[in-house]
Amino acid sequence: MGGKFFSIVLWTSAVSVGQLHYSDEWRKIRVIYGDVLPKRIIVGICGSVKLYCGSSAPVVWRFPDHFTVSRQNSVLRHIQRSSSIVLKKLSTSDSGHYCCVGNYVDGTAFYNCAVVKVVKMLTPGVIVPSWVDVSNGKSVRLNCGSIKPVKWIGIHTFFKSRSTEDNYLIFNKIEKGKSGQYLCIGINQNKNVFHKTVRIIVDGSVIMVPGNLSEYFQHLGLRRE
Repeated sequence: MGGKFFSIVLWTSAVSVGQLHYSDEWRKIRVIYGDVLPKRIIVGICGSVKLYCGSSAPVVWRFPDHFTVSRQNSVLRHIQRSSSIVLKKLSTSDSGHYCCVGNYVDGTAFYNCAVVKVVKMLTPGVIVPSWVDVSNGKSVRLNCGSIKPVKWIGIHTFFKSRSTEDNYLIFNKIEKGKSGQYLCIGINQNKNVFHKTVRIIVDGSVIMVPGNLSEYFQHLGLRRE
């Protein structure tokens, strides 16, 4: 049974500074019951990924065939109460489907997967990583695969736009105020202009939400008239 699309909560607690707009709700991660977040992610070699599963009960994670049993056990030992898993020190051979078996709000089972692709850091026309879920004070290094200097633009964040010569946008000690969406404008190997975005979530909190009104009423223990 397939899941539904995920989204990021984008309302309330907003302040404006000049032309910049920032919302505290960027840091909240909305996971719909029956879904895995993010659905697809591109990450660099030796990078890490956090996957969330929207389940109303404990979950079972299934890994690609080449993901060794010892590594699976290491990951599952640290599984969080939110049903999330963290994959660390990834290599290209770790690319594949990471699947979650869980329950919808009404108790019926679901099986849904996230696709993880591990690539070399310079991938033409792609931002690596394509999704960032990080703790306050940690370093973040984004690579935009461009054959020429790129421009980074912050969307809904206190970040000032900047151009770089080496494709990288680096935060040595990222702060919560840097949560938001970032746009890279570059040139791919075909010498065409491309636009790619990446979401950065600093110290995000997870919200489990039903996927439709029927599930919403079930979630509240109410019967819809």
